[in-house]
Amino acid sequence: MSGLSAAAQVDVLYGVVAVLCGLCALHRGSRMLAGHTSAASVALLLSFLFKGAAFTFSTPAIYLAFDRAVGVPNLARLIIDLCSGVAWSTAILILLSLWCAEPGEVREHIRRPILIALVAGAAMVVLWIRAPDPETPIPTYTVFNGAVGHAAYMLYFLVTLSCGLIQVAKRSLRYVRLAGPPWLRCGLVLAACGALTHLTICVLRALSIFGASLGPVTRSWQIISPDILSVGTSIMLAGLTIPSWGPALSRRLGQVRTFRRYRRLGRLWTDLYASNPAIALSPPGQAVGTVDYKLYRRIVEIQDGLVTLRPYLPPVASVRAAAQPSADMRSAREILEALRARSAALPEPAALPEPGPAGTHPEVDHETELSALFRVSADYARLTRRHQILGYLGRLAPIG
Repeated sequence: MSGLSAAAQVDVLYGVVAVLCGLCALHRGSRMLAGHTSAASVALLLSFLFKGAAFTFSTPAIYLAFDRAVGVPNLARLIIDLCSGVAWSTAILILLSLWCAEPGEVREHIRRPILIALVAGAAMVVLWIRAPDPETPIPTYTVFNGAVGHAAYMLYFLVTLSCGLIQVAKRSLRYVRLAGPPWLRCGLVLAACGALTHLTICVLRALSIFGASLGPVTRSWQIISPDILSVGTSIMLAGLTIPSWGPALSRRLGQVRTFRRYRRLGRLWTDLYASNPAIALSPPGQAVGTVDYKLYRRIVEIQDGLVTLRPYLPPVASVRAAAQPSADMRSAREILEALRARSAALPEPAALPEPGPAGTHPEVDHETELSALFRVSADYARLTRRHQILGYLGRLAPIG
């Protein structure tokens, strides 16, 4: 955005954040229409709507166009400050209280913040009415220009917003210790970080009012305000929505991790299957179950394949005993040598143990054994690739 003017950059930046707020509001509204209705859902939806409205009217083009349309100077400023101040912070505080409230305490957690917000909002309207009428340009609206009414109004707005943000940060950090689901704890931490980022804006704008004698310095502080405000709002949006999409993200990441583990066992399973096709619980390539079941099936087949290699393995060789990198590589080398010995001797296939029920999974107390199996499988893949490269170079040597 280096080629755009300062006002155009603010237009784009605030427009993007307003769209994000709108998307969050649409998602929450769709969930409410689907039956996920509660007081917390209403508070969350209102927080998105309030913040989205504030960013929409904060766009300079919309701000000025709205005031010209209604014919009331600075009315957009009042809407922005009410939505982004007492209304937004109150919705967040109610939401945080309801997330960790007992069922019988819901009404009390809603009534008191709303009453405080109504009183604070009424006082802000009174100060706005007493402020001078001339339109205040957005880039300098927080810089004291001799209008005491504007300064008093803005200071009151900053104080009320700062109090709300401090309460949001304090409650978020306090509720982190009480929240159960990990994604809810993550959301509370992000909400606290977003509130503290917003608090930086309040400090900068207050300094702009008190430090008017510094001249251009106070105006330079305002250049970074839109960026900080947008970052803080984005962090808040992430914190407020992550309890909804975080669990789904965990499931997706778990599936990716499972698939990677499944692929890591591929080379070892391929060689064991080539040595003894009877280990396969179903024909290779057949679509069976989820990736979790495919991983479970591959682990069982590898373990069965290792059982048939016992006559060719040293007496002390065991994947379970592998606990160090050197032991992992040694186990991989012993498996490779056993497969080569069996391929050369071509003995009768050993009898396989009966596989367990298809729906069962490895026991939890076998996690150490499975971790060793994954490490040995990775070392086995590296070892076979090394032997393949050495063999290829050996075949090329006579030609050279």
